[in-house]
Amino acid sequence: AAPAELADRLAGVAQQGECDAFNLRLHVHGVEPAAIRDQIGRVGEALPALREALAGGSPPPPFV
Repeated sequence: AAPAELADRLAGVAQQGECDAFNLRLHVHGVEPAAIRDQIGRVGEALPALREALAGGSPPPPFV
């Protein structure tokens, strides 16, 4: 999924579940480490849009 699509999906999950945090595990038996690294990178690309969506459209807070 594109970063914006992933952010939208995760924001929807957060809103439906009334949660304010995610604990994502990116490991599936049999998946090569390079594919896992790629997944981690894709999630990282989606974080700015996810932060903005969770903040109600306002600029995201700085990452600490």
